Amino acid sequence: MARKKPSSSSSSPSPATGSVEKEFSVMKGCVDALRACKKGSHSRAITIIKEVCRGKTNCEDPYIIQGKIFTDYVREIADGRLKHRILKEAAESCKRAMELYPYSIDLGFAYAGFLYELCDYGNGYEELAQECKRALSIEPEAHNSSGKGMGSGGFEPDLTVEETREGLLAMLEVCQWKINEMVLNEGRAYTECVMVMKQRVQICLNSMVDTEKRELVRVVLSDLEAHFKDHMVLGIKVSEIFSFAKNNQSWWSQLACRHCEDTFLDFMSYREHISHTCMAAGITLSSELASVIPIQVRRDSHWFSNKTMVGTWEPIDISEALQCIHHSHSNNNSTREEVETQEWPLSDDPKRRMFLGKIHDMFSTLLGRHCLAESHLHLVMQYAKTELQTILSSSQLLCLHLDETPLGIRFLGVDHLQRLLYHLLVVIQAASDKKYEFTVAVADDFQIKASYNGREVTFVIHDGDYALPAETETETDFLLSWLYSGPNSVGELEDFCSRQRELNKQRGEQILELLGENHSCLTSLCAKKRELVGYEKALEAYLNEFEEMGERPRSYVSFMESRSQELQEEANTRTLSHSGRFELDVIANILDEVYLRDYQLKKDKQVLETDKDEESTDYLFTALSKKIERDQNRLELCKHDAKILQCIHNRSQLELDLERVSSTDHMLVMTSILKLYIRRRLEYMAKKHAEKAAADEANENSKATGHRARRSRRN
Repeated sequence: MARKKPSSSSSSPSPATGSVEKEFSVMKGCVDALRACKKGSHSRAITIIKEVCRGKTNCEDPYIIQGKIFTDYVREIADGRLKHRILKEAAESCKRAMELYPYSIDLGFAYAGFLYELCDYGNGYEELAQECKRALSIEPEAHNSSGKGMGSGGFEPDLTVEETREGLLAMLEVCQWKINEMVLNEGRAYTECVMVMKQRVQICLNSMVDTEKRELVRVVLSDLEAHFKDHMVLGIKVSEIFSFAKNNQSWWSQLACRHCEDTFLDFMSYREHISHTCMAAGITLSSELASVIPIQVRRDSHWFSNKTMVGTWEPIDISEALQCIHHSHSNNNSTREEVETQEWPLSDDPKRRMFLGKIHDMFSTLLGRHCLAESHLHLVMQYAKTELQTILSSSQLLCLHLDETPLGIRFLGVDHLQRLLYHLLVVIQAASDKKYEFTVAVADDFQIKASYNGREVTFVIHDGDYALPAETETETDFLLSWLYSGPNSVGELEDFCSRQRELNKQRGEQILELLGENHSCLTSLCAKKRELVGYEKALEAYLNEFEEMGERPRSYVSFMESRSQELQEEANTRTLSHSGRFELDVIANILDEVYLRDYQLKKDKQVLETDKDEESTDYLFTALSKKIERDQNRLELCKHDAKILQCIHNRSQLELDLERVSSTDHMLVMTSILKLYIRRRLEYMAKKHAEKAAADEANENSKATGHRARRSRRN
């Protein structure tokens, strides 16, 4: 009977057996390579270990041993090229071991050591710095020492983790110093190259007349677009920037919120977004608060349509003016303009002229700060009218139109002018509490504009076809200084624009914060003014009734006491209206003044015996005190009006600044590529000019040499 043939499965080794055999083969190869290396046979050792590593083992040991053999071999090599090649192979072996064992600080230190030695043969400091940082980022608990580290290259004993980290930090410090040194040297070399080219261009331009210079800096926009059409700046193609500018006649693109990066087509939409999304408090006033915003006096208003506000203010001779008013009293139909333009007799009083000049300067200051309100002019006019009531009749006051023009202050004496000057000084000081720094944006009228050294460089775009600078901007020194300032390439322009975008984002955040502060201030001021206006109206009503009482002030005091009780009861039951609260405050202040005056009179024993005289005395003091109180309240209103207008002006400037930093400034890109384009053209011309000059000089030298040779032969 025939024997059964053994099955193939019984003779083939199992996977476990194959793995053990492969591991044994790897270990045997490593031992043979190390033994050959110790005997000094580096070539044989390298051959053996390379064969082991070709087996695609997943063990890091062969790569570590290969690195050690290479390191030992390098010490005996004198040839620089061979030494560099062996070091690279050692670094590759270490890198492979590190990839298999990534959390070993020892292997990271060994690999960094090889890279450090290789840096002497090239510029590998950036890679070395990255490896040092990677190895230093390994947490101590993640590091499990294998006991197979290569030290800093060779067979040195392994270091502790602390010593290894110190070595990595030392290498990183040296590496960063080397990188900074190289960057500095490269920058110096590049700067020297640019300066040489700039000098060549200057020599070339100095040899030209102005018309030739202007033709050189004349840029056809289609050529500029074609030259840079494929370049990208901030993720936008230059050709797209041209297309946007042509369609919109503007270099500013859509707005991007510097808080949340949402985009908008116009600033009104952006402002609405800010008010409702990015700012919790918003930047819009309620209708109640907006109703007390004062009317601003601008340079184009009717107040400046005549010489009363525009020209200098000279004091009027009161006695002669009274005669003029008396003679022209029959003409009551004179208009305000006729009164203001009338040639009034002037006084030569130097003090009055000085105070009038200062008052005029005060108005100019308020106007320049954008916080001159009509209430300030009305304060002056009312003050002048009140004081002139002692010397002019009602009809004469009406004839002078003192309710419509500040002309009346030119009639006032020194004491009155000094007091008025003090009031205006208080108003100006109130409007100078808060200041912001604003960035003035250049108006975008579809020209290419830039500022440099305090001068504005403008390239006017003619018919949408070509750009040409103004006559004064072809001056050689200034033109070259401008052209060679800023980015020197599209790559540098990209970096510059990226930094500028980040700065704009930071500035936008700051502006949003300032807008919030400004809105809080404006809200508070308007709320306070609303209180003052309510009090003023209530006070005005009581004073009018008080004056109508005539010789019966005591009965009026009784009426106010009774009215005060009624209002207080409403306040206790929480039914007191908003206007009623102001009325209660007015009554309380008036009664306090009356009680205080009565107390002082009784204390000084100056009370007259008859009731009528006593009532007249009470009336005199009360009326006087209320007049002072009313004047003080009006001054407080004027202070608030100045502050409110200043807040509004600050808000408008902040919004303009926010619009500028929130827009993508294609003008910056256009200015930069225009400069680069002109620079390249000028540098090409300068190169040709220098080559021609060199050729002419060589030709002249050749002629001179030939001439000397002929003379020598004749002799």
